[in-house]
Amino acid sequence: MLGTAAVVREVARELRDEDRRPFVCDPVLAASSGEDLFEREGVEALQNELFPLVTLLTPNADEARALTGIEVRTVEDAIRAGEALRKRGPESVLVKGGHLSGSPGTDVLVTEGGPRLFPGGWIDTPHTHGTGCVLSAAIAAHLALGSSPAEAIAAAKRFTADAIRRGGRVGAGPGSVVPAPGSRS
Repeated sequence: MLGTAAVVREVARELRDEDRRPFVCDPVLAASSGEDLFEREGVEALQNELFPLVTLLTPNADEARALTGIEVRTVEDAIRAGEALRKRGPESVLVKGGHLSGSPGTDVLVTEGGPRLFPGGWIDTPHTHGTGCVLSAAIAAHLALGSSPAEAIAAAKRFTADAIRRGGRVGAGPGSVVPAPGSRS
C-alpha cells in the first residue's frame, strides 16, 4: 500500500537502480471497507513508473476494473483486463478471480504466451481478509526460490487455500486468513 505518487516514484527509483527481479506488485488500491488507499496521482505513478518494472502484477477483479475500466465478472473479462494491463508494462498479470461468475476461485494468468487458468475451489467462509496479499506474497516467495511463474502460482494458491481454511474472526467484521507458521506449499 504505497498510497502516494512520491512513495511510488521512490520505490520505482530503487527498483531501477538495483536489478531486483523478480518483482511482484499487488496494486492494493482500496481497503475491504471501500476506502481508497491511493491518491489519484499515486495510481498514475503506479501505472506509468512501476508497472513497466513488474515481473508479475496481481490485481483482484475490482482493482483490474479500476485500472482498465473493464468490468471483470467472468474469466473472459479477466483475460481482457489482464491483456490491457500487460500493455502497460508488466511481464505478466494474474487477475485474482475470487468472485468470478461461474468460476469462483479461478485466477487468470496473462502472459506473452497467452492466458492460463488456475482453478480453485470456493471455500465458504467470511474470514477472507488478507487473501490477496497472502497469495501475492507467497507467489513472490516461490519466484525468489527459483520456481517458474506457473509453479509459484500453483503453490501459492495451495498455501492461500490452507490460510483461508485456518481463518477466523478477529474483532468485528470478517476475519482474517491465517497462514500457518513454517508451512510450505
